[in-house]
Amino acid sequence: MRVLISGYVLSEGRRSMIRTARSVCRHVKPHLSVADSVELAERPGEQTALNLDHSGLLVKIRKRLLFPLRLALKDYDVLHIVDNDYLAGVAPWRLRRTVVTCHDMMPLLLYGQLEDAFARSMGRYFYRNGLEKMPRCGQVVTDSQFSKSCILKHTGCAPEDVQVIHLGVDESFREIDMTAPDCQAFVERHGLGGRRLLLHVGTAEPYKNIETVLGVLHRLAGSSANPIGLLKVGGTFSAEQKALIGELGLGNLIVHLKGLSEQELVWAYNAADVLLWPSRFEGFGLAVPEAMACGTPVVCSNGGSLAEIAGDAAAVHDPDDLDGLTASCLRVLEDEGYRQDLRTRGFVRASHFSWDRAASGYCEVYARVHREAGGG
Repeated sequence: MRVLISGYVLSEGRRSMIRTARSVCRHVKPHLSVADSVELAERPGEQTALNLDHSGLLVKIRKRLLFPLRLALKDYDVLHIVDNDYLAGVAPWRLRRTVVTCHDMMPLLLYGQLEDAFARSMGRYFYRNGLEKMPRCGQVVTDSQFSKSCILKHTGCAPEDVQVIHLGVDESFREIDMTAPDCQAFVERHGLGGRRLLLHVGTAEPYKNIETVLGVLHRLAGSSANPIGLLKVGGTFSAEQKALIGELGLGNLIVHLKGLSEQELVWAYNAADVLLWPSRFEGFGLAVPEAMACGTPVVCSNGGSLAEIAGDAAAVHDPDDLDGLTASCLRVLEDEGYRQDLRTRGFVRASHFSWDRAASGYCEVYARVHREAGGG
């Protein structure tokens, strides 16, 4: 059985998809027999974009024209598309041998709230074409029960067509000694010392609810016994968000970092006192178990899948509960017993999300699709 993992273009810069594909490939290999193989459909020499580029002409050509052509020339027994947006590029007669991962249905359900190619007519066409193809795939995989319910509601997939396999947390996300020289250099370089830090990781698009993050920061700045700050990793603040930052006088309290390496992201988690993630919608929410694996307490919303993924290891509130989110963050900062309880629960919860467990699930799916497609 030859498995090909595809469904992304490096130059588009969707790092979450690239990390997912590489993690699945790396962890699937030990589960395969000697006669089986798995490989990534990455072009030699192509570089990963530092920032997300969904609108560049070259990216569009590679994604919508060259990707289907190159895929048609590939020889494989099972194809794994790690991003259902790329399913439009798979030939109809190859769908039976295709496993597609649909992480969420944001482009459909949050139309108009995403600064993405899906907001354009051509992007919507390709995305909807992929959704129409999903029921004909050998297997649809998704990251959470919440996302499965969305898929069943908005596509023609039957319950047995959709299997939940949680994402994994890479082994590099762990608690580390922040007094080490390289960690201290990171803290000093970005001015993170001398204050308690809220952390937000990800984009600044409307569904991320950045306004509530800023509201919590503003309230804590006026009530916490210690200096407070926000470490924002990734994304670009909108004009409205920048105006709110100025209106609330938060400019000097925010450190905004982009393009961090995975090692730097681990340092960011470890440098923070609490991950604040009040999203209105998530299909999984990988930052939650990543923070937990690093020993960072989590305060999050119940938007989308987050309550499912966080379990009993986070303080969970409605995304609009500014009072509750602020109170939980303040309690983490000032109540050492509560902080340690969330840390302990977080380590246990994060251990449920391993790439080895995910790879085992994918191997079973690959074998079944291969068998049902007539591959033995």
